[in-house]
Amino acid sequence: MGSVSWMRGRPKLAGCTTAKAGIVTDRQTAPHRDPTADQAFLDAQRLKVRLDAAHVSRVTLFMASDDSDGMTGQHVLADAGIAQCSVMG
Repeated sequence: MGSVSWMRGRPKLAGCTTAKAGIVTDRQTAPHRDPTADQAFLDAQRLKVRLDAAHVSRVTLFMASDDSDGMTGQHVLADAGIAQCSVMG
């Protein structure tokens, strides 16, 4: 479980990338939120939805279930397509 910042090559995210911080809550980000930056981030994603902990937890539950028992060595991203946009433009 972790952030996709390592795939995006984002500057100034060494702490996030190293710590593999996966989920940030609204309470943590509220003091620093900027509606313009939020919209720019949504515009950069393939899927135009603001992800939350529920999106990540559903992927986690799938990976912990018997339904994923044939999977090995995969990167499963719940990132609304932001990593793909960073690589493909």
